[in-house]
Parts: sequence; structure tokens; C-alpha cells
Amino acid sequence: MEPSLTPASCRNFTFPKQLHITDRNDTISNLPDAVLSYILSLLSTKDAIRTSVLSKRWKELWLSIPHFVFDEGCQGDRTVFTNLLSRVIHRDTVLVKLSISCHALHDASLLQAFLCNVRELNLNFSEFDGPFNLPSFACSPESLISFRMRLCHNVLNLPSSLCFPSLKTLHLECVKFPDNPSIQQLFSNCCMLEHLVLDKCKWTTDNVINAPTLRSLTIHEELVEFFTVNKHVITIIGSELQFLEYKGGLENEYSLSDLPSLAVADISVGDLPRLYDHDRIVALRAFLLLTKLKNVRCLTITPDTAEVISSYEHECLIPWPEFKNLTKLVISESPVDLTCDSLLSLLSRAHCLQSIVFSEGIFISEDEDWEWDPVPDCFSSHLKNIHVGGLCGYASELCILHFFLKHAIVLQRMVISFSADMSENLEIEQVMRENLLALPRGSMCRIEFS
Repeated sequence: MEPSLTPASCRNFTFPKQLHITDRNDTISNLPDAVLSYILSLLSTKDAIRTSVLSKRWKELWLSIPHFVFDEGCQGDRTVFTNLLSRVIHRDTVLVKLSISCHALHDASLLQAFLCNVRELNLNFSEFDGPFNLPSFACSPESLISFRMRLCHNVLNLPSSLCFPSLKTLHLECVKFPDNPSIQQLFSNCCMLEHLVLDKCKWTTDNVINAPTLRSLTIHEELVEFFTVNKHVITIIGSELQFLEYKGGLENEYSLSDLPSLAVADISVGDLPRLYDHDRIVALRAFLLLTKLKNVRCLTITPDTAEVISSYEHECLIPWPEFKNLTKLVISESPVDLTCDSLLSLLSRAHCLQSIVFSEGIFISEDEDWEWDPVPDCFSSHLKNIHVGGLCGYASELCILHFFLKHAIVLQRMVISFSADMSENLEIEQVMRENLLALPRGSMCRIEFS
């Protein structure tokens, strides 16, 4: 079988001056297999399969394309669906990408063939009943580079000593991890793993995420009102970890080792109604999580994260660390109350901060005579850029911006963007612009509007 062509090689393909054809109305069938395979790869899987009825030449041609997307809901007949999967996976060459959405898949031999003969595998089981058992392998699944699986909060049972030696990306969604060390062994046995995503997964015991080559870790937990916090401690060890994202309610405790390579972190702890005394537990967990990010260079947090910590910050037994490498701080998702104590605590320990972004706006919940006392050191030494979004035109906002311009004595650029409601009233917006431009400044910074 001829190799598939890339778009570039197809553009450079030289067609013969004269094609020997019996039917001059069917010139496309006389193209080389590699060219036809590339053309079929541009179609949906369903349309590519339909071409098999055109002629004997086309009957097996669709099997040569490098990627397939199968959806049982669109296929209808279960037997036809599984037969198509079997034909695709038992071809001679390794598939580049295979995506399957179906109710369930109980054929262990077929599942093993997927894991051993595909480079990028996406499995989505929408109605799987009972635990999901990954099969034991007769041979090592060395071709698999990326694996994504979505269950329905089913328990994922793994064979002992399971290893994907070439796996670089693992994405698990709505998976319940078993009460044994198998998932911990999987993480540590994937010696090439660089990207790990755990989306709405459930822990049933303490665990350790320790992948020697892990560079990116994303954990999203479901936000549920009045949830019961767990005692499970998930320890994260990653000397090479460069990116960390957490979004959830800290139903579990995440204990981070020192992360010397961490460059970017995005932390969002939801401020939801919780059962008695759980607010305190979540606040202390959030504080401990942030203290372990002391090496981060760019940090994004939400106002809810800061507020959760502020309520119980005085009970924390360890002090805030120095964020010596932090150069950019982003406050995202919603307007932030600048009277929040934990926000000032963080800023006061980020001495080298060069940029602050308040992406959704700023406000003060108390009187308009607000000032940070003491003023964070970065305002007089390193802070060069401030971006404030979602401005509404309130007098308190003008007070805050006045404070920033007065104390940020090395500030070079302040960028202001207005809320959607404000932008609809051009007259009020113009007055606000003029008031902002008239504010006294402690530096030669320029004010820009976006």
C-alpha cells in the first residue's frame, strides 16, 4: 500500500501527461491510491465509508485513511458499528487517530487492539454500566502517544504493572479511581508522560501523581453545593512540571512538593455553600495549595479563591512564602474586591511583580477612602504594567486607579477596557476617559483604552 500524502506533497504531485482510462468521465478513479487516500481523509468518516460502493477499486480504499471518527448514535446498528471498528483496527498499518463514541464496549480483544494499534485514541462511553476493565496486554502498547477516555463515573480497573511506554498525553474524564495503587503505578510507569488531564474524576483513597517527565497537569473537579469534603490526600510530585491548573471546590486535599520548574499556574477555588465547618477546611487547603506555588512566574487566581482564604487566613499556622519569581498576576472570571486581605498578602510577597491584570473589573466593598497599607514593594520597584477590564464608571473605580497611578512609580503602561454596559453609553464613557487622563501620576506611564 502506498503511503498517505501530506497536503504539501499533493501540491507537488506531477500528474502524467496522459492517463490511460477506459471511462473519461471517471478521471478521479485513475489517480494513485495515495492521492485518493488523502482526498478521502478530508471527508467525514461516514462519507469516506460511503465511497466503498462506487466500484471494486473503491471497496477497501477508505481503510487507508489515517484517522477515523465513529459515533454509535449516528451509525444506528450495533453489529454494523462493531464490524466497522474491527475492520479499521485490524488493518496493516498503525492508525494516526481514532475517536469512538458509543454506549459501551465490552470486547476486551477489540479494546486491546485499539490501545496497541493507534497513536491518538479517544474513547467516549456515554452509558457504560459497572466498572470498566482495561485488558491485560499480550504485547506492550508502544504506538500509543495520546489517550483520552470519558466514562460515566465508573470505576476504572487497571491490570497490574500496566505501562504505556510511548504515552505523552493522558486525559481521563468522569473516571472513578479504584481503592488500590494501580492508578498511581500507571502514572509512574508512563516514562514519557508529559501532559495529564483529570477532569471530573473521583478519588477513593490517598494517591500520588508522580510522573518523572510530567510538564503539564490539569485537574478539574465538579462544583457541588453542600458537598462533604474528603480526607483523601493527593500528593503531586513533579520536578519537571511547568504548568498547573486546578478548578474545583477542593473536595480533596492536594499536597504539592516543591515545583522548581513551575512557570504558569491557574487556580480557581469555587466559593460555594458548604456543610458546617467545611469552609474552614477548604480555606486552609486553598492556602496550602498557593503556598506551594512559590516558584511560579505567572499566576492566575479568581476572586473566589482569594475570598475563600481570607475568611480563615488568621488560622493558618505557616506564613505566606516569598514569591520571588512571580512577574505576572492575573485575577480572572469576576470583579475583585481590593479590600480582600489575602490578595494584599500575596502582593506584598511578590517583590518582583511586573504586571497585574484585573480582567473582569475592580471594586472596594467598604468606603471610598481605601488604600493598601502598606503599599506592596513591587509598586515602587518593578510594576510596569496594569490592565483593568470591565470598568463600569463608578467613583470607587476612579479612586482605585488614582491609587495605582500615584504609587506605581515605575509604571510604564496602564490599559483600561470598559464593561459592555459602559461601552453602550459613549457619552459617559468619554467623561470617564477624560477623568482618568486627568489623574496625577507618579511615573511617566501612558494610559491606553481598549
